[in-house]
Amino acid sequence: MDGLCLRLLGPLETAFDGQSISGLTSARERALLVYLAMEAPHAFPRESLCALLWPELPAEAARANLRNALTHLRHALSLAGSARPCLLIGRDAVQFDFSGQQWVDARAFEDLLAGAASEPELEEALTLCRGPFLEGFALKDAPAFDDWALLTRERLERAQLDALRRLAALQSARGDHAAAAGQLRRGVELQPLEELGHRELMRQLALHGQRTAALEQYERCRVTLAAELGVELEAETLRLYEQIRDGQLAPPEPASPPLPTPLLPLVGRERELAELAARLREPSCRLLSVVGPGGCGKTRLALEAARQVQAERPDGAHHVPLSAAADAAGLVQAIAQGVGLRFYASGQAPPRQQLLDYFRDRRLLLLLDGCEHLLDPLGEEAEAGELVAEILETAPGVTVLATSRARLGLVGEEVALLEGLAEPAAAELFTQGARRVRASYRPAAEDLSSITQLCRWAEGLPLAILLASAWVELLSPAEIVAQMAGADGQRLDLLAADFSDLPERQRSMRAVFDHSWALLAPPERETLAALALFRGGFTAEAAREVAGASLRDLLRLANRSLLSRRGVGRYELHDLLRDYAAEKLAASGRAPALRDCHAAYYALSLCRRWRVDLAGPRQSLALDEVAAELPELRAAWEWAAERAQVEWLDPLMDVLGRLYD
Repeated sequence: MDGLCLRLLGPLETAFDGQSISGLTSARERALLVYLAMEAPHAFPRESLCALLWPELPAEAARANLRNALTHLRHALSLAGSARPCLLIGRDAVQFDFSGQQWVDARAFEDLLAGAASEPELEEALTLCRGPFLEGFALKDAPAFDDWALLTRERLERAQLDALRRLAALQSARGDHAAAAGQLRRGVELQPLEELGHRELMRQLALHGQRTAALEQYERCRVTLAAELGVELEAETLRLYEQIRDGQLAPPEPASPPLPTPLLPLVGRERELAELAARLREPSCRLLSVVGPGGCGKTRLALEAARQVQAERPDGAHHVPLSAAADAAGLVQAIAQGVGLRFYASGQAPPRQQLLDYFRDRRLLLLLDGCEHLLDPLGEEAEAGELVAEILETAPGVTVLATSRARLGLVGEEVALLEGLAEPAAAELFTQGARRVRASYRPAAEDLSSITQLCRWAEGLPLAILLASAWVELLSPAEIVAQMAGADGQRLDLLAADFSDLPERQRSMRAVFDHSWALLAPPERETLAALALFRGGFTAEAAREVAGASLRDLLRLANRSLLSRRGVGRYELHDLLRDYAAEKLAASGRAPALRDCHAAYYALSLCRRWRVDLAGPRQSLALDEVAAELPELRAAWEWAAERAQVEWLDPLMDVLGRLYD
């Protein structure tokens, strides 16, 4: 392989153009190279690298060691033939540069898995796994580095185990039980104390005709778990053993891949999870949609709910990601792949009919993840809604759990609206996210108020919180707050991170909103941009008078999770979405005219009305109304003053003066 090559999945190997790099003799120099390469493109302050690798030394000695290590690294890489430096070494920070020919097997593994859905794709990723991350490599007196390496090793092993099980499920679905058993055996070697892996290996061995080997695997599992954990086997494992022993194991139906295992635990959401699971257990619930804005954690919550109820469905629960499905045919193919269905050769029934026939007598939960782009955004065919309706009509044993930024719009649909996390859970998620980039991170007492402020700015959106937490690599929470506060409308650009295990459309809040914007019709885009004028909440009347938005317009935006109802008759945009919509409004050139409408409405319509009310029996109610509209009154005042509109300023001054009397 040309260029710099780092093999980290197994014993550490460094090479350039296929030749081993001989000059990297220091363990700490190699650790520094590995850390920078794995965490690229992030730039690290020299102080943080010193604390990572030389925590026991005084600051000056540690900085000297770092300077020497960087010099030796650059020299060794240069001698190996690297003409373009892969280390960007600045006065205050150091960064690994991937713009040249550099390859790291662990990063390539995660990148391949992020888009892997077929057997060849999974096999390609798994061939990179020679062993545990940095096998046999450790540093003396560098606990922070060892902690980081351990967490990275556990993350990669979990990803490898998930890939092995997904590959085994695909191989089993086409009847290759020997190959499936091979993958599962590798999984058992990775996690020997996980009973599920032993059980699935027993099943595949038995289906391949290796009854004795399956029974021996049961015994190994029983002995291992008893010796290491002091526990007895689960009833399901015992039932499988008895079926294999008595020759009663039935051949399986085509199997789908198991539900994916998220890398981060579910934080908060206890109430929402309990409600979803309870609804899914109701026989009357056939279609349940988890609806919310991009980045609110719909997929994570729906997966956990599906995991809780899958054992209660004879045919299990099946996860179907829909991001790659662009039309009706792609939707049919995605669902078939998600449930492990292989279509008959041409000349038989069309794939859509084969899919409906497959579901007809099954009792399962179908998790359709990310439906919004298939829901008639521009008045065309609503692929997801039509196919879901057909499945539910022809397959009474199927329940559909959907995640979407918009409702599916079917008569029998139940909707669970998902919003941001409450503050304690949001702060916990921030801490977990920070540990993704700094394994040793523990929030100090002085960090807590800043973390709370960041979570409030994010309004509890899990994705926004995780993106903000990624800055802990370089900044303290207080410094992140300062950057966000001084961003002058550019908060969206700060909320971005290069997480390879997230789709591109979720690696920044701007990308999230770009996706939602693309699904809107032109009139809906104009309405959303106009609503960015409102600094706080607004009424339906204000939306009509200022933005020209009807109740139906507001309903369409609310149904797409772009508008929230707050109290009786009031609506608002998420702060970050308002920033995004304001950019669109500014680019359209419509902002000055709409600000005129805004100021005129609040000054000439509302303030004149309040003048009368404040002098009469409605005074108390009018004061409450004025207080609720204070952000808009201030905005109207600023614009009226800028335009020198005395006609607007007079009623505004009168009403605001009475409020503060």
